[in-house]
Amino acid sequence: SSGINAEWPLRPGLSVNISKTAILIFNTSGRKLKESSTFTYGSTNIPSDNKYCYLGITLTLSGSLSLNMDNLRKKGLRAFFSLRNLVDIQELSVNAILKLFDALILPVLSYGSQTWLYKSAFVTQALNSNLENNPQEALKKIATDPIERLHLKFLKWILGVHNKASNIFCWGDTGRGPLLLRLAKQSVDYFERLSALTKSHSNILIRHAFEEQRKLNLPWFQRTSELLVRYSNNAQSTQTHSTTTFRPCVASGAAVRNNLHQAFNKAWSDAASKSSKLQFYSQVKVGDPTFEPYLNNGNRDIRRSVARLRSSSHRLNIETSRHQQVKDRYLLSNCGLHNTAWLRCCKDCCDASVSDLQQLPFPADPIVEDERHVLATCPTYHHLRSETSDHILSTLLAWDERLPSLFEAPHTN
Repeated sequence: SSGINAEWPLRPGLSVNISKTAILIFNTSGRKLKESSTFTYGSTNIPSDNKYCYLGITLTLSGSLSLNMDNLRKKGLRAFFSLRNLVDIQELSVNAILKLFDALILPVLSYGSQTWLYKSAFVTQALNSNLENNPQEALKKIATDPIERLHLKFLKWILGVHNKASNIFCWGDTGRGPLLLRLAKQSVDYFERLSALTKSHSNILIRHAFEEQRKLNLPWFQRTSELLVRYSNNAQSTQTHSTTTFRPCVASGAAVRNNLHQAFNKAWSDAASKSSKLQFYSQVKVGDPTFEPYLNNGNRDIRRSVARLRSSSHRLNIETSRHQQVKDRYLLSNCGLHNTAWLRCCKDCCDASVSDLQQLPFPADPIVEDERHVLATCPTYHHLRSETSDHILSTLLAWDERLPSLFEAPHTN
């Protein structure tokens, strides 16, 4: 057995609490080793465990920090539910609620991010060049990150859209990119502080730990160095088969964050323009992700209605037909029909009856019940348009003057 001398000198007033002590032997398999049960403190056995929370960071036998990120999300989720129960979303502005999130929930979610950010989905996609080469897939994977899932849940709550609403829309209209993007500067600055310690030849433990990371080229050092080299303006790195030598630049943290932000904006723009669900949004949204003026409106019902319209989170035929096509394709095929395009038509504006619409080919191009049709020409929604000011229809929808006019003449057949 491995004994720890219980007579080792401790600071006055300090003692070892065995109930809060555990033995972890790190190994690649992530399983308990038989040697972990042989440790004692004096005559007292020290228990072994699969995980241990040290200074708020959950450590596991394999060294993976995935469990730690899940635990942070659970803590953040409790903080989010408390905030949602306490605040009156009808009375507070969107900006005020965003500030409450940054003050009360962000510190919980970002705790210790300097040590685990390199494992996040955002950094993985950035280092794999997926942000540039496959933006749609990259943004989907970023949205599955435990921390970002909670962030998106919060954004959808304040926007008033359902949980399946587009993540691209939520990032775009609030002007808030992925939460982990904002933590990049902290992680890089921490890396640079440790790198500076190597020059001072300080004898503190953290410097030796950093040197060990560098000599063994362990994942934290390797991925953080690569992030710096790729996204800072003038950082330099030379790599051999076993080690990486990194020379940091001044203000690398801010440079990395800004360059990552630009890469995300480009990926967001490409993904939004190629999304079939966001065809209307890609027309009314101009420029990079930014806080939209309609979110400053004091009436939450108006904000929610505009957000649902912009994100296509509504029940117009253009949207509901997406979910009906699989079921109705089977039913239509049994009736001798072979197309579900009629599901998207505005039944009030097409000349033919519903039964005629089910027969193909159409005698003319069908009038689709989409956002533009409802906002501009459909007589069924005339009373809603008359009750809504032009300011709300144009300004709140951010229709740019360079685009075709929203208020076009009615369709004629």
